[in-house]
Amino acid sequence: MPKWMTTWAIVSQTVITAIVTVVLLWYRIAWRPIESFDQFRLLQMLEYSWKLLVSSLIDVIFRNGIVLIIGKLYSPADVGYYSQVQKLSELPAITFTSALKNANFPILSQASESEISKKFLDTVIISSLVFVPLCTFIFVNSREIVKLLLGEAWSSVSIFLSILICGYILLPLQSLNLNILQVKGRSDLFLKLEVFKKIFLSC
Repeated sequence: MPKWMTTWAIVSQTVITAIVTVVLLWYRIAWRPIESFDQFRLLQMLEYSWKLLVSSLIDVIFRNGIVLIIGKLYSPADVGYYSQVQKLSELPAITFTSALKNANFPILSQASESEISKKFLDTVIISSLVFVPLCTFIFVNSREIVKLLLGEAWSSVSIFLSILICGYILLPLQSLNLNILQVKGRSDLFLKLEVFKKIFLSC
C-alpha cells in the first residue's frame, strides 16, 4: 500500500468519526441552538467551565509532552512503540471510564445530599469489580494481546502494556472523585487537583 494512502486513512478515520458523532448527537438529542442567548447564564457557565477547560488543556499538553520528550531522548521507532502501546492501554481504560462518568454524573446530580455518598460508594464497588479484573487480565496476558492486535513484530513491547495498564487501574476511582467535584460545582478544586497531579507526576 502506498505511504500516502496510509496517511490519508488515518486522517479520514478521524474526520469520519467526528462527522458520525455529530450526526448521531443531532439525531438523538432534541435540543437545538437558537439565535439569541442569555448573557447572565453564559457568564455563570463560564465561571464554572473555564477551569474545566484549562484542566483539559493541561492534561492534553502533558500527555503530548511525554511523547515529545521520548522523541528527544530516544529513536523514532521507540516513539512509535510507545504511542501504539499507549493507545492500546488507553482503549479499555478510557472507554470504561468515559462510560462510567457519563452514566454516573446525572445520577449524582439528581441525588440528594444524603444519597450522594451511598451512590458514590456503590458505583466505586461495582466499577472496581469489573475494571480491576480486566486490568489484571490485560497485565497477565499482555504478550498474547499485543500479538493478536498488533502482530508478532510488536511482541517485545508487551512489557510496556503491562506497566501502562497498572497506571490506569485507579483511573475510574479518580474520575468518580472528580465527578463529585463537578456535581458540587467545585471546578476550582478540579483545576487545583489537575495542576498538583501534573506537578507530582513531573517530579
